[in-house]
Amino acid sequence: MIQLEMLREATNGDWLTAHQGGQAESFAHDSRAVSDGQCFVAIRGAQGDGHDHLEDAVANGATSLLMQRNRLDVLLTGDTSWVARMNERGVAIIAVDDTRAALRAYAARVLATWQPYVIAVAGSAGKTTTKEAIAEVLSLAGPTFRSWRNYNDLLGVPLSLGALTPEHQYAVIELAADHPGEMAELCDLVHPRLGVLTCAAETHLRYFGTAEAMVEELAALPAALPADGLFLTQLADPVTRV
Repeated sequence: MIQLEMLREATNGDWLTAHQGGQAESFAHDSRAVSDGQCFVAIRGAQGDGHDHLEDAVANGATSLLMQRNRLDVLLTGDTSWVARMNERGVAIIAVDDTRAALRAYAARVLATWQPYVIAVAGSAGKTTTKEAIAEVLSLAGPTFRSWRNYNDLLGVPLSLGALTPEHQYAVIELAADHPGEMAELCDLVHPRLGVLTCAAETHLRYFGTAEAMVEELAALPAALPADGLFLTQLADPVTRV
């Protein structure tokens, strides 16, 4: 559950509409898959720009929007009444410099504020299954958050954390790196206390080149754990030799 004023504060955002505060169920970044009550985050990517689909997101049920300031002038050039129409429809809009960075800032804020016990799951294979199994067991002990599907990168993890609530005692978060350095960035974002590494294999080496480079990347997980943290992996796995 997203507290919209907390989102604005964490991201140094500005309200564009009279509708301020309130809540959103979670984040969405695909206007075609928005559910009622979600906050639609306009992301610019290689395949398109979410700012081109703000109206579609609202039509599909989004009650709040997170967008970039530099796109507002473009929107108003084509339709000067756009913000007024969003107001009439009861939509809350927050404008930020960079929506990807804003998501990470919000994720860091809620984790620091609500302080669930964070378990991070990484590895070359089996991450999602392992994450789900851990979350199922922990849910017997208390309210447990689990990251959504395989939303495991620097965009997906913050998007998933939109569903985190103060009641969650545990947070099981899947982490994956496509480029060198991303695992360290993800760990710096979520601050795991327990790390689980499923395996280190010669897969997904497009941006790493060698298995050794992949192992070095995954080793950022145990390196990020606190002094009283716990790291679990297979004894036969090469990562244990890093």
